[in-house]
Amino acid sequence: GEVSSGCTLTVAALNDSLEMCTIANVGDSYALLVSCDAFRWITEDHRLQTNQTERERVVACGGIIAQAAFKDGRSAALRGLGPLRAWPGGVACARAIGDSDCGHFISAEPVVNTFGYPHDGGGGALVLASDGIWDTLTPAEVAAAVRAASSPQEAARNVVKQVMAQAGLPDDLTCMVAYLGQPAWLEVATITASGAASLSGSFSGSMRRLIPRSPPRAPWSLPTKKAAGAPM
Repeated sequence: GEVSSGCTLTVAALNDSLEMCTIANVGDSYALLVSCDAFRWITEDHRLQTNQTERERVVACGGIIAQAAFKDGRSAALRGLGPLRAWPGGVACARAIGDSDCGHFISAEPVVNTFGYPHDGGGGALVLASDGIWDTLTPAEVAAAVRAASSPQEAARNVVKQVMAQAGLPDDLTCMVAYLGQPAWLEVATITASGAASLSGSFSGSMRRLIPRSPPRAPWSLPTKKAAGAPM
């Protein structure tokens, strides 16, 4: 039969030849940019509980914004429960992939953010994770776990293990980490016989990206987080 389930999505495209990273997201699987002494969200929060622009969009499309309801066996009264949701469907995020059985307010149009990064000291890490991670750990805790690791694979494991230690398995726990250039908290440069530095980076999975030999074109900086619903 027809599949009507839905999912949030965050995609990162790394272009090492242009030294650029592009992030696109729908829903609440956020991306965090971590440097040696800072961190910053680089995705937009699409939860209806916190995004007024999304709530207004849903209502304009004919949807209803309300909490879930349940019947109290003693009074048979309807009471609100949990975060704000969009009805029909009862989804907490009205931007998603799928959810065809919900209202016409469901949108798969992502918010896109692009920024540059170098390949030398002062680089950082890109963290992509599902809501099961962000509902348990603060951005500061995730950043600390990433900086404490010696590889992106170890960083992703650190984050997931910390969530499980604090909350067990409350939700889907997915985390991916990629290095952008050479993170300043690592000493990963290998001096070759000719005196050149060889740098490497990888995703926390089977995917791998290649670092070009060209020097960085511009200093790396953290982008300013846009307010929910702000124009790109």
